[in-house]
Amino acid sequence: MLPGSTLVSTTWSILVSAEGLAGGFLTTAMLSYFFFERFGVSEGVIGALFFGARLMNAVSHLGAAWLAKRIGLVNTMVFTHIPSSLLLVTVAFAPNFEVAAVLFLLREGLVEMDVPTRQSYVLAVVQPEEAA
Repeated sequence: MLPGSTLVSTTWSILVSAEGLAGGFLTTAMLSYFFFERFGVSEGVIGALFFGARLMNAVSHLGAAWLAKRIGLVNTMVFTHIPSSLLLVTVAFAPNFEVAAVLFLLREGLVEMDVPTRQSYVLAVVQPEEAA
């Protein structure tokens, strides 16, 4: 690897690892328990909510490419990940399940946009001859 590419790759790996470790603490089981305890919703409703959340995740992957073409890879990562984190915090303060569900689904529509853009960014930074 070239020195500049190595520094960027190492820094990027540390940042992504820290973000992945922190995100790993928020599990589906923990969120399910929160919705059940806080709002008293049934397992079926929680299941439907998570089904909708996974659909929003899929849509966010497609939306990431569209957005990255307009504002760039790094901007897409930053300007979707920060609002998604803020939306997650607001779920805890929602007055009822309906509001919490909408906030959660909005969050899920943004949270995965950094994945394809992050992969594209790494491919753009690392030269083809360095990847082998």
